[in-house]
Amino acid sequence: MAKLRTSLTVPSIKILIIDDMRSNRIVLDRQLKSLGFEKIDQAPGVIEAVEKMQATPYDIIITDWNMPNGTGLDLLKACRQDNNYDSVAIVMATSASETGALAEALKEGATDYIVKPVTDNDLADHMNKILDWVERHK
Repeated sequence: MAKLRTSLTVPSIKILIIDDMRSNRIVLDRQLKSLGFEKIDQAPGVIEAVEKMQATPYDIIITDWNMPNGTGLDLLKACRQDNNYDSVAIVMATSASETGALAEALKEGATDYIVKPVTDNDLADHMNKILDWVERHK
């Protein structure tokens, strides 16, 4: 079973999953909950995500790359230009066919990236890195 190593209180971490495919959101939500995360919201696209982000301060945003009404990269760039998101980890979730664009996302300030589908153990490894980043930026 995958485990997290962090001094942060995992159940208090707020996560937003943005993906236009409902099945992807459900799988990732389930995987995150198995790691102990409890405060997880979902959005099917950038417009809904921005509405949620204006209403709730998130610690971690996990965004798909290609969606209707905007891309995860556009959202990442907008967030990194807004000081309110300096301490928010923004993670790109991409399919294996899109990995070539990840260098651009990292250059634009992505905290990490996840290649879908992600195994439970790989997700735990990524979340450990992301939680370390969140802790350093609090």
